[in-house]
Amino acid sequence: MLLSKYYNQFKFTDVFLFLTEPMIEKVKLDGRKYLIMDGVCDFELFSLDNNVSHSINNKKTFLYSGALSKQFGLHNLINGFITANCTGSELHLYGTGDYVDELKKI
Repeated sequence: MLLSKYYNQFKFTDVFLFLTEPMIEKVKLDGRKYLIMDGVCDFELFSLDNNVSHSINNKKTFLYSGALSKQFGLHNLINGFITANCTGSELHLYGTGDYVDELKKI
């Protein structure tokens, strides 16, 4: 049941962000756009069609799911999101790890 709820959220997903190419094989993209992050930023994402919104609250939602650990550079994602001052956007983090307590403070 939890897995079906997880996949149900995909209908609200405009763009998928993957850390590595093999992660793509785990998700049915059905022709939707995706980006492989691999430590870079694709500024073309900022020019995506903003006229179409599947979000209930009209906010762009960025989702990270995995180990919440500084070891893997998650602090770079957090600091980048804060520095970018993405108004009208939310960063959702799901997982557990040694960075959780500090994330709660942030």
